[in-house]
Amino acid sequence: MIKLIKYEIRKQAGILTVLTSAAAFFPVAALLGWILFRDDAIIGIPMVLAFFCMAVSPFFIGVESILLLNRELKTGQSRLIWMVPRSTLQILGARLLAAGLQAIYLFVLFAASLAVGFLFLLIIALLTWDAAVSLQTPEEMINSLLYLLSPSSGYWSMLIPIFVKGFLLWFQLITSGFLAVLLARTILENSRQGAGFSVLLFFAANFLINSCYRLVSGFSCFAAMPAVFWSVFDPVYYLGAGALFFLLSVILVDRALSL
Repeated sequence: MIKLIKYEIRKQAGILTVLTSAAAFFPVAALLGWILFRDDAIIGIPMVLAFFCMAVSPFFIGVESILLLNRELKTGQSRLIWMVPRSTLQILGARLLAAGLQAIYLFVLFAASLAVGFLFLLIIALLTWDAAVSLQTPEEMINSLLYLLSPSSGYWSMLIPIFVKGFLLWFQLITSGFLAVLLARTILENSRQGAGFSVLLFFAANFLINSCYRLVSGFSCFAAMPAVFWSVFDPVYYLGAGALFFLLSVILVDRALSL
């Protein structure tokens, strides 16, 4: 299983290298922006880009994994991987885990890039501190930053649910994407509109899952449920939907994929 995961990650090594280089460049660009231009707007641009990449790159690498699966099935490049002495569950699971590990790596990488950039900005603010124009002393600035990072600030209680929902959305999108690609390359392979139908299926499946969630949450018996109920129900519901898509993909490969 580990060898399969490494194999899948190596296939996307080029994209990972580019994104890793970008993450290393952003804080350096912010520092150079201050050294060369002393302009807050120029300093802020790399930080905004780092934040954007932190939010988008996990989904980008997931979509790239879906497109890679489609390309391999279309060209026959993946023929040998399906012939290794491993079950379909392990082969597809390794692809999904590889995409997940890369998504986590990119998220942490750009979060670290953002943190280093803000550290540079803090050092710059301390070095250029002027009592005549500054609203806070250097000690107050550091204490404010430490407070924001501490659990008592309350920000982590808001951020953690956002991270969890982002992961659930990622899992649902990737597994439904696998299912759509496999449908296009198995049952709909001989159809002229097979690719188009698979794209429609992808959007329809995600729309159906979200519509069912809204329908269930609108029932009167659920309306009065406490917040702790939904904090458990949401992960179970969306993880279950993603697991269903994944198992359907495994069944399609076992019964309908022609190599």
